[in-house]
Amino acid sequence: MTPYTTEKSRPILIVEDNRDLLDCLRMLLEIEGFNIVTAENAREALGWLADKGQEPGLIFLDMNMPEMDGLEFIKSKEASK
Repeated sequence: MTPYTTEKSRPILIVEDNRDLLDCLRMLLEIEGFNIVTAENAREALGWLADKGQEPGLIFLDMNMPEMDGLEFIKSKEASK
């Protein structure tokens, strides 16, 4: 089995409304040396993407969130390209 590798200089964006899960994922990935950006909802994540104009290396996305769910986030992200 080949281990998964990624460019650690590109941030990982975690979009999760459960604060405990968000913090757990952030800590685990930071321990491994990844640059982490967090958002507690999809609108905050879209705002970060628009402000930075940078694609993260990976997005961990909660699909079931209030206000805007994961599918709506994906549609909005794709429409803004």
